[in-house]
Amino acid sequence: MPDFLENREGKLAGDFGMELDLGIENPVAVYFGATHRNERYTIGQGDEASWEAGPLTNLFIGSNGFASFLSEGSGNWTDRNTAGYIDV
Repeated sequence: MPDFLENREGKLAGDFGMELDLGIENPVAVYFGATHRNERYTIGQGDEASWEAGPLTNLFIGSNGFASFLSEGSGNWTDRNTAGYIDV
C-alpha cells in the first residue's frame, strides 16, 4: 500500500439572536448557537523498502527524501466536538 494522508472535516453551525421587549427601559438581547465538528485523519503505511536500512548503512534512512510511514504510525483517527452558547 503506498503512502497516503487523508484529512476530512465537516462542520455544522447555527447562530441565532433576538430582542425581547420585557417592558423595561431597553429590550433584552438574547443570542444562542451551537456548533458540531467531525474530523477524520488517516495515515496509510508506506512501502517497507522505504524505511528499512539498505546496503548503504552509512546513510540515514530516508536521507534522499521522506522515509515513509511505519506500520506503527498508520491508522485512522477521529475527533468529534460539540459546543453551544447563550448570551443575554
